Amino acid sequence: MEWIKLISYVLYLEENLDDLKLKRDALISLFQDIRRKIKLEERWYRRPAREVVDWLKRVEAITEEVDGILEEGEQEVNRYCLGGLCPRNLWVSYVFGKRVEEKQTALDALISESAFIQRAAYGPASPLTGLLEAASMYSSVAVALQEEAKKRDDNGSVWA
Repeated sequence: MEWIKLISYVLYLEENLDDLKLKRDALISLFQDIRRKIKLEERWYRRPAREVVDWLKRVEAITEEVDGILEEGEQEVNRYCLGGLCPRNLWVSYVFGKRVEEKQTALDALISESAFIQRAAYGPASPLTGLLEAASMYSSVAVALQEEAKKRDDNGSVWA
């Protein structure tokens, strides 16, 4: 039965590449959703948990690897002879097919982990963030009041 698994890497290479591309696209969609959520949380001066940041880095790394595998896969499939029925180098196709399946497994793990990542906690960015924001608001209000006072003085009105 082990040999059936070995042969399936070669026989179903094209289908496995298509599945890999679909899983990559699904992972990219999840990645973008989580990045959007992070941007919204940052508006409230909250930062993502370390697990979220680590997950995002792993997704970026694996999508680059998968993009390379997909490019290489197109070339590998084009090298098949007899109308795409058999590879020219069986061993190379087997090793490549095995890499494709390993990446599919890695993508599946990241996709399933995204459910946890979407519920991950966000903490405050910094204890000083609120103070700095208040100071910034105070200075902008003070500048606006000074400009308003100057305009009124220039127009000849007295502001008491």
